[in-house]
Amino acid sequence: MLVNEIALDIENKLLRASRTKVIIEWSLVITNVILEIPSCVLDQISSTHKPLYALAAMSLSFLSCLLCLVDLLHKGRVERVVWKWSWPIPWFHYPTQRPNRFGSFPDMVGLVCALCQTILTAINYSFIIHTDDSPIKFSVWPIMFALGLLCTLFIKRSS
Repeated sequence: MLVNEIALDIENKLLRASRTKVIIEWSLVITNVILEIPSCVLDQISSTHKPLYALAAMSLSFLSCLLCLVDLLHKGRVERVVWKWSWPIPWFHYPTQRPNRFGSFPDMVGLVCALCQTILTAINYSFIIHTDDSPIKFSVWPIMFALGLLCTLFIKRSS
């Protein structure tokens, strides 16, 4: 009887942890999509006469980049990755004997897209502050990637 109670308690804890993991994963992806869309819209409507829109776009882009980093840090912490000096590039690895590197392709592309979007909006803001016309008009890749991550999460959870 005591063994059954312990087993049920462990099973309930695992179910709660799994639900929490799913909720965190979904909330990070949805928040990323919610931040990217206004960022691109504000970036598009900003001009030398409306520099606050560019500042807001840059701030939202920076928040999106931070959110991407928080997502990777959370995944790394949950999966207990360790830093290893392996040739040619030192990187985070899973704590198994196999040389598996941490981070999936969508995670790394998402980080690169978020960093590029932050850099592009900062460049756009600096052009607008100096009353020059910005050479960068619109960047649709972050929205496309955020929607792609959302679709990937839908497909992964449905199967």
